Amino acid sequence: MSSLDAVLRLARSAVITAATIGALSLIGCAKDNQAEALATLGEVPRFALKDQEGRAVTAASLRGSPLVVAFMFTRCPTICPRITASMRGLQSSAKSAKLPLKLLSISVDPETDTPEVLKSYALKHGVDLANWLFLSGDMESTKATVIEGFKIALERRPNADVDPAGIIHGSHLVLVDAELKIRGYYRSEEPAALKKLLNDAKLLLAK
Repeated sequence: MSSLDAVLRLARSAVITAATIGALSLIGCAKDNQAEALATLGEVPRFALKDQEGRAVTAASLRGSPLVVAFMFTRCPTICPRITASMRGLQSSAKSAKLPLKLLSISVDPETDTPEVLKSYALKHGVDLANWLFLSGDMESTKATVIEGFKIALERRPNADVDPAGIIHGSHLVLVDAELKIRGYYRSEEPAALKKLLNDAKLLLAK
């Protein structure tokens, strides 16, 4: 091989390498841009609630990995079991995909839903509590967390103590990133929305 051929081969190799590096950089930028394309819709408020074991849980203690947050109460005979089933499906899918996703279910009926009641409900519904917390607290802090913080509807009518139909709340699931920024709302009853939620969570983790 002549020295000219060797120089040309090295030049071609350098061009290919540069193109490969450039392509990989573009892929990395695309992933970042996809994650950034998920709008920041708010921020998880400060709260101090208790989980199903009676342990104190704050917003700060949840920082570090994406969260999916749901709102429910154990006396609810209609949408809450469905919401819990949707969350259980997400948990299973995330586990299969090896996504480190945390799940939270916040009770909107905290006066009834003590830690013991929440734990019993979770076990009844076949919940894996390894990365899923059921939270409750006093009514005022719950309202502030749900309505002002997560922007989820919550109404408690005067007959709520005896009739679960007196508690009305939003059924959307909320995706929160590792920095506690709210990144999406998803209809809990729609399979397509749940699939999008999982894909959006993957984008956050790929960033």
